[in-house]
Amino acid sequence: MTRLGCSALLILGTLWLPISSFAGSEQLDFTVKVRIELKTCDVNDNEIIEVDFGDMIIKNIDGVAYERPIPYSLHCDDAVNGTSLNLFFEDNTGADFTAGGYRLLRTDRTGLGLLVKQNGHPFSFNDEIPFSYGNEPTLTVVPVKNANVGLDDGEFDASALLTVEYN
Repeated sequence: MTRLGCSALLILGTLWLPISSFAGSEQLDFTVKVRIELKTCDVNDNEIIEVDFGDMIIKNIDGVAYERPIPYSLHCDDAVNGTSLNLFFEDNTGADFTAGGYRLLRTDRTGLGLLVKQNGHPFSFNDEIPFSYGNEPTLTVVPVKNANVGLDDGEFDASALLTVEYN
């Protein structure tokens, strides 16, 4: 769905180095030039990732039932197996409740959030997940309802930006 990469620091300028140890000092011009490249990672070929939960029964939404995989592909420019990367979700303000201390993705339904898991372990959606290229984490998502709020039936939507960056 998205891409982002690592940017390099630009160093371009002129340094004036006085050479004071010589009689009749002179100045020496010194120029440093660095080529800047933005290496990017394309997640899912920049296509939308859709997760369909199908029909759910409200009383069964418990943070365990209805867990679904988040299918995605990853291609990073010039990356080789073992390249250090970070994955995280952004562009979602988060639900107004948590599950087991983990921040949930916000949905458009009050009282319903989505818990994201990596390799079967829950994590707060805005935390970075370090991993190595070629060993991408398996991502899943499971709906969680707020026990303090009634949940009406109907469809729901949620969106977030899945981002991968060079570490």
